[in-house]
Amino acid sequence: MPSLGPLKAVTNLSNCWATALGESSVKSPVFIMTYFHRYIHELGDYEVSAVVLDTALLACEDKHSLLYADLRSTAGSRYYDLNNLGKARNAWDEALKIRKAILPHSSPGGE
Repeated sequence: MPSLGPLKAVTNLSNCWATALGESSVKSPVFIMTYFHRYIHELGDYEVSAVVLDTALLACEDKHSLLYADLRSTAGSRYYDLNNLGKARNAWDEALKIRKAILPHSSPGGE
């Protein structure tokens, strides 16, 4: 199980951006970690990207939110890239289930 150390670092970075930009709210650290994971994954550092994604999944408090669905969808894509198709399908199914429960039927991802 990953530690929350990376989350603390991202939180500090988010607070620095908010102070520097004079903004009262910046995207949540978990949201920022999804993009950080994608960047690291595209660089080919799969071990670090796995730690970042697992930390984001742990840190996401609402396991029935669109943010969590996005994280699970991202996990599915990661598993697919690594040819772990069973885990990819499970992650995508969980993401779809969350989206169907939240979004109206007419929304993209809600049908």
